[in-house]
Amino acid sequence: SYCSSGQLKQVGASSTTWKTATVSSAFNAKPGSIVSGSGASTTCTQCSGAVYSGGGTATSCSSCPAQTSGWTRGTGTGWTSYSSCYQTKSATAVSSYCSSGQLKQVGASSTTWGTATVSSAFNAKPGAYVTGSGASSTCSQCTSGYYCPGGTTTRQSCSSLADGFYPNSVAGSDGASDCYTDSLSGKYVASKNASSAKTCPNWTYKGSHTVKYGSVSSCSSCPALTSGWSKKDSSGTGWTSYTSCVQVSPTPSNCSGGNLKQTATSSTTWGSSSVNTALSASPKYYVNGTSCSACPAGSYCSGGTAAATKCAIGSYSTGTASACTVCGAGKTTSRTGTTGSSSCISCSSISGLSSWATPSWKANSVSNLCTVSTCSANYYKSGNSCPTCSSGTDGLYTKSAAGTTSVNSCYLTTTAGKYVATENAGEVTCAAGGWC
Repeated sequence: SYCSSGQLKQVGASSTTWKTATVSSAFNAKPGSIVSGSGASTTCTQCSGAVYSGGGTATSCSSCPAQTSGWTRGTGTGWTSYSSCYQTKSATAVSSYCSSGQLKQVGASSTTWGTATVSSAFNAKPGAYVTGSGASSTCSQCTSGYYCPGGTTTRQSCSSLADGFYPNSVAGSDGASDCYTDSLSGKYVASKNASSAKTCPNWTYKGSHTVKYGSVSSCSSCPALTSGWSKKDSSGTGWTSYTSCVQVSPTPSNCSGGNLKQTATSSTTWGSSSVNTALSASPKYYVNGTSCSACPAGSYCSGGTAAATKCAIGSYSTGTASACTVCGAGKTTSRTGTTGSSSCISCSSISGLSSWATPSWKANSVSNLCTVSTCSANYYKSGNSCPTCSSGTDGLYTKSAAGTTSVNSCYLTTTAGKYVATENAGEVTCAAGGWC
């Protein structure tokens, strides 16, 4: 059936037999077939594989063009021309980003292939898209700023979503939910697919973060206020870190003014205290870092910003004092900063002393400390000593009343018949004829 013409002939060999058949009319094959065999076995067979034949008297099938590397040459039966030859290339062989599709080349001659065409539409994997056309068709990874569902869909710009609020994506993104907005600091996205962010309200914060299309974000709250403390800033918004959260204390115990502050160290904890506004201590206390402490024994504290000051010589304190206590008349101390009355000692003795002056304390200065108040009889006060009247008058005026404060108050008692003729001189006898 693959022959178009030709004839075999047998001649009688006897009255009952034929001679071997011979070709009496040349065999011609139909297109796609060839003449094969010879003599009595001459026939026509169809070409099969990557070959073709124009038919006629051809006795062999012609080969299609050689297979190109990376392509697969097709096969068939009864091909009549090189134009029946073809080779294909899978889209997955063109690019690993393709999921299906095929290129095809048809023979242009017995040795060459024609221009490639798409014989089966290219489909890209999710996260990729089809680019090019015809022989240049391929699949490419989705570029940043786009998302690619795959298949035959073109890449989609993230900037087309929600007025361009989600312009970013990483390469290979396959859905709108991969698009995101970034560099959001102090703000949050309140609803899905929102086209703008809102500012974090007071006492909340949010660091730099990204939000994907279809998602939301929220601000974190500052730590709970410590009992009695308050917000340092009750109106600030748009905070980017918990370090913007600062609480302030009431005036600390034993302080007359000032307060402390604490900065958050996490979303739930506060750091150590530091001075917010300068502390001022109440009397009997002094500022000690972040608190006001009781004045220590041996010192006095006037309050305010003054430091604890050691009591002056002649005074003492037992602690928590705004003034030092004087030891008393005729008493003193051997050093500053003494802590009790047991530290008081007697002043050095003074001959002729009748009484000591009463000391007093003011501004850490003790007046009348170990100071003579009055001298005994026959003595007089001179500075802080009690000289005898005799020593101050060359032995002439030996008497004085107790409490005398000047040598001029020393006196002598004249004997009968004598008198003092010259100021500050001794007594002399009355002259004859006179009386004394």
